Amino acid sequence: YREALIAQMKRNHEDYLIKEDEFDFEHIQKLKEKPQIKICFIGYKDVEIETKLQATRTAALKGDWTFMHSDDELKEILLKYKKKSVDLEKTCEEIGVKYFDTSNDYNGVLNEVIEYLSK
Repeated sequence: YREALIAQMKRNHEDYLIKEDEFDFEHIQKLKEKPQIKICFIGYKDVEIETKLQATRTAALKGDWTFMHSDDELKEILLKYKKKSVDLEKTCEEIGVKYFDTSNDYNGVLNEVIEYLSK
């Protein structure tokens, strides 16, 4: 389905926001070749897990997936994504894709992402 999505993205003049695990880096390389497609990744490699837990709990809406997990379970999930962010930043550097880290200023960095993608 990825190839079909890439083909559709090439034909359309729409904006897409796609979660990173939908594409492997081979597909990212193909997308990078298209000047109309902007690619970046967002992570939180330097975040304090307790701080991220509190922010996640505060931002969660009623019925959010995070309510299914205890604090300890959610900390494990957040730690997994923190570790994944370390690898993601390294890979982004290797393949020349912009990486944004939201560890210390989530809203400010998201504004930077919006600005980057809007150029």
